[in-house]
Amino acid sequence: MFIDDTQQVHFRSENEQILHSVQALPDARILTDENDRILFLSDPTYNYANAVLGDAIEAASITLIDPKNSTFQIRKIIPETGDVIEGISPIWVDMDLDGTREIIVTQSNHVDGARILVYREDGSILTESAPIGKGFRWMHQIAAAQFVDGGPLELAILRTPHIGGEIEIMGLVQDRLEVQASLSGYSTHKLGSRNLDAALVADFNGDGIIEIIVPGQEQSTLTGIQYTAGVLIPVWTQLLDAQLSTNLTGVAVKYQHMLLGAGTEDNSLKLWIAHQFSN
Repeated sequence: MFIDDTQQVHFRSENEQILHSVQALPDARILTDENDRILFLSDPTYNYANAVLGDAIEAASITLIDPKNSTFQIRKIIPETGDVIEGISPIWVDMDLDGTREIIVTQSNHVDGARILVYREDGSILTESAPIGKGFRWMHQIAAAQFVDGGPLELAILRTPHIGGEIEIMGLVQDRLEVQASLSGYSTHKLGSRNLDAALVADFNGDGIIEIIVPGQEQSTLTGIQYTAGVLIPVWTQLLDAQLSTNLTGVAVKYQHMLLGAGTEDNSLKLWIAHQFSN
């Protein structure tokens, strides 16, 4: 496999003959699974001029490739007419815990704005959220996790991060993706920024409960928020002393600690270290 200057992804046979070419999104993050399959956003389009994520290009499809299949299987999932996928990467996880991964994306159009779509790998829709209801309004998908110990897999998103951003926990309720809890006053993205990972999900304070770590609306604080008894609760806040300018990074280090890192607009690197696991 190689990628050329036009973002064409090419796959070669053993004798170097080009077998297939597909068009990836210019800044697509390529995902792989335990079976060496490849998933990425594809077919760049200018058909949705929201342009809040750093450029005016969005994805018109999702491409799933199985290079080990005897026919070198390439499957393309195409949203309904008029929709694009806003982001650089799907979430690829077994959302309904049936043993097969689903593909989660933020899908948008001019009329209804963004909504969350959960596709099966065959391209059919498992479930979707209600749309925001107005064009050019975005949902930033953060992570899928078991936010409650022993509970179902649920999805954390940030609704309209540029307009009074609101954290939401979404879960499967029959055939719908429904909001289970919400909390306003946070933002995971700045208008026009290429940084789409200014949020992190981990048990940072070591109490056995996952936190959603997000910037405040002014991007000058980081807050750890837990989902407990059906409510989102801030459990700690760290001052940045300047506005956030980078993505967030969490790294597990020795002695069962987790390191959290963030860069700020005063050219500083902030590092925090805390227990990752309960003793």
